[in-house]
Amino acid sequence: MLRSPADISAGLAPARRPRPIEPGECIHVVGAAGAGASAAALLAAAAGAQVTGCDRGGASPYTEPFASVGIPLAVGHDAAHVTAAPRPTRLAVTKALTSVEPDHPELAAARAAGSPSSRGSRSSPTPPSAGPSSP
Repeated sequence: MLRSPADISAGLAPARRPRPIEPGECIHVVGAAGAGASAAALLAAAAGAQVTGCDRGGASPYTEPFASVGIPLAVGHDAAHVTAAPRPTRLAVTKALTSVEPDHPELAAARAAGSPSSRGSRSSPTPPSAGPSSP
């Protein structure tokens, strides 16, 4: 039995438009050692953002280019990655993390601070002047 696109997407929020990365904005990437998140971190840095990242497992083959573009990678997850100076203006996370671990310490700290977060490769976080983003 084949399912229709409408059946597959039932209950999902509509896709949102991509949002530009502003030069100089601070973006923290959670799970940065993964294939997709590491690429997002590198693209954000190439767009002129100040990028930091963290990953529970530490460095991976995907993070080898980080040093050459100045992206620090913290091992582990901690709310301080979101609350300490320089405080990121956006938090980039994978959809898997928000689904599996909605009370992740960095996500909870970002929500408490009112920081916008972006999920998945389709979005990049909004500048602070635009306010919090919706999922």
